[in-house]
Amino acid sequence: MDDDTHIKESFSAGKRWSLRVKLVVDLACVLALVAMANYFGARYNSRSHLTSNTRQDLSSQTKLVLQAITNDVRVTVFYDRDQPLFNEVSELINEYRLLSPRIKTESIDYRTNPTGAEIVKTRLNLAPGMVNDMIIFESEGGQSKIVQASQLSDLDMSNVLSGKSNEIKRVGFKGEMLFTAAIANVSFGATPKAYFLEGHGEHDPDRELSIFGYAKFTELLQMNNVEPEKLNLLSQGGVPEDCAMLVIAGPETALDARELGIIDAYLNKNGRLLMLFKYDKTSGMERTLRKWGVDVGDNIVFDREYSKTGFDIMTTNYVSHEIVQPLAGRHLHFSLARSVGRHESASNAADAPQVKELVKTSADGEARGDFDFKTGSYKENVFKDTVGKEIPLTVAVESGKIEGVFGSTRMLVVGDSRIFDNEMIDSGVNRDFAVSSINWLLDRSYLVGGIGPRPVEKHKWNLTDGQLRAANIILMGIIPGSILGLGILVWYRRRH
Repeated sequence: MDDDTHIKESFSAGKRWSLRVKLVVDLACVLALVAMANYFGARYNSRSHLTSNTRQDLSSQTKLVLQAITNDVRVTVFYDRDQPLFNEVSELINEYRLLSPRIKTESIDYRTNPTGAEIVKTRLNLAPGMVNDMIIFESEGGQSKIVQASQLSDLDMSNVLSGKSNEIKRVGFKGEMLFTAAIANVSFGATPKAYFLEGHGEHDPDRELSIFGYAKFTELLQMNNVEPEKLNLLSQGGVPEDCAMLVIAGPETALDARELGIIDAYLNKNGRLLMLFKYDKTSGMERTLRKWGVDVGDNIVFDREYSKTGFDIMTTNYVSHEIVQPLAGRHLHFSLARSVGRHESASNAADAPQVKELVKTSADGEARGDFDFKTGSYKENVFKDTVGKEIPLTVAVESGKIEGVFGSTRMLVVGDSRIFDNEMIDSGVNRDFAVSSINWLLDRSYLVGGIGPRPVEKHKWNLTDGQLRAANIILMGIIPGSILGLGILVWYRRRH
């Protein structure tokens, strides 16, 4: 090689300086873009959930409640941060805060902040020594509602009851159901009362262990800021003045003439009625409702193409009405239904009760008047049978409505009383139908039209020792090792 041969520098001094300047300019541009993204994100943000089953995606019913509140609600998470539900509770409350500027939140750990804990307990007149995990909701008007941590979970006690073990499993998180109810409770004033008629074999609103009980429906009323009470018309002599809604849930024996007269008078004075029939029982209300333009069939209805057992009906055939609007495309599940529709002689006059059929079978529905459950057969009866038609199962009745004024008579009549019992209420969209019906009967238009919150189910996987070792190897070895190996390969190729 020649003596004057020398190794040339890859970059000149000028080139190096220009690269440095370019790097500084690029970094400045990146920082400017980040700053602008944060600026616009903070002021014009939009939030969405990437999965349909995220536990914090609030229901449309909750969003309606948050839109309807007009005063601030203070939410205090009074909780030990080491408790297993603390993170779920905090994340959920944060979702409420992000959706409504009316929700003001604070978190107090009573273990690490005893002074703050005592201030809260003094404000709420709680016992000085009381220390419980709870979520406190307070309105500007001084109303408050406390949700205890013990209320947040659905528990599976089957192993304890069967004697297999002492393990009680948490299978559901009811946070949104309880929090939305609490916000409505402190925001919307007085709590209306729903009276359950008793004395005729109706579904019991207090029975929790029976599948035929209405305890879950009662809980649903309470969560929607409605206070349930029982009513015996004969012993009390009439419908109480504070009755916002009368519930007659599947009487097995007929009401007597005096009771029917009291109910008729109540309805004539702008009463609200939720009437649910058993398929094979005559209650006496059939004749009362006929005067209001409602025809309750003496039959049992089948829709064999849309049935699990042959006797139940799973329908999506809804007529346009605010009660059933949020149910569109989803199955309402009837157990043993009879037909309930508009009576042929019902008046079309403007001042007559407006009767609207809400839910029907498919076009292949059947209504059989003389059916024998023991043999599974029926006798043809031209006066009671209807075959090959859409058969109505539910009607809404409204009379005396004045636009913008509360005070019209409202009724919802359902041909199946089991639709809201402890077994059936969680099937299909029965729960949402119940909530929508309650809010329509009580004239809460701001809450009608949304799908309500449900418990978030918990899933548990039991892995064998071998499966657990394999999972550890994959998560702790193979995945990090693959990333490291890829990095080494990229470094080696660039080096050479």
